[in-house]
Parts: sequence; C-alpha cells; structure tokens
Amino acid sequence: MMARSDRTTPERRAAPGSAGPLSANPLERRDDFAHAVRDLLSPLLDHLDATGARILPGNKRAHFDDLAASAEGVCRPLWGLAPALAGGFAWDDARVFFEAARRGTDRTHAGYWGDVRDREQRIVESAALGVALALVPEHVLGERSDAPMLAWLASVPRHEP
Repeated sequence: MMARSDRTTPERRAAPGSAGPLSANPLERRDDFAHAVRDLLSPLLDHLDATGARILPGNKRAHFDDLAASAEGVCRPLWGLAPALAGGFAWDDARVFFEAARRGTDRTHAGYWGDVRDREQRIVESAALGVALALVPEHVLGERSDAPMLAWLASVPRHEP
C-alpha cells in the first residue's frame, strides 16, 4: 500500500547531489512505477488552494487563464494516478485529487474551474478526468453519483476542440 509516509523511506530518498526522488527508483517493477507516481504527485499537495479545488504550483504556464491552469494542476496527475489505482495500488492522498476535481467541476463551489469554452484548455483536461472516470469511477465519483462533474464533462462535446 502506498502511503504518504512511504515517500521518505531510505530506499526512496534521492541520493545526495542527485536529480530528485526518481533517481533512486529503478523503475523496473510495477511497484516502482506506482511509487514514482506518488513521488511525482506528492509535492503538488502543497499547492492546493484554500478552496480545495485548485492546484497551481507556480506562475509558469501557457496562454490560458488561471482557472484553466488550476484544472490542469488537478487533472494532469490523473493520467498516472488513475492507472496506478486501477492496478491495485493505494495511496491515501489520492483522494485529494479526486475531491479537487469534484469541487472544481461544481459550479456552486468557490473553486469552480469555470465553464468549458471552444478551443480552450478545459477541453484538454477533461480527457484525463474522463479516463479516470472510466478506470476508477469509485475514486472519481466518491460515495455518490456526482451530477455536477458529469454535467461539466457532458458539456465538453458541445464545444469546438
């Protein structure tokens, strides 16, 4: 089971002068890849905003607005997280990304990412959310059928990519 406390075990610590936590990971077994996902995503948790719906790790981003960038900060990690969870790995902090997605797609929540528009970043990020929904719906939807998230995703095909 991947738990946040695992990320600092001696075998997972970066060697002095190394490039980071992945430098100590041989990336040979499924467990190695699951740990890599966790090690790459853990630092993002420190950048979750007060609404619990947005992750903006820095001020470096492309031409899209901050709300779309915050959707990117939550959804992009799902490309690695959803397959790891679907493969049987567990990480307590994974719930933070899914809770953020539920909040960010709920127009009544303070952290709402905004409506999907033609030719914009939210369309791109919806793909990761859709794949996560297909692979691990129990994580994406939580304990209920999340009508706001499903409505937000359903709005995507009505827009030009």
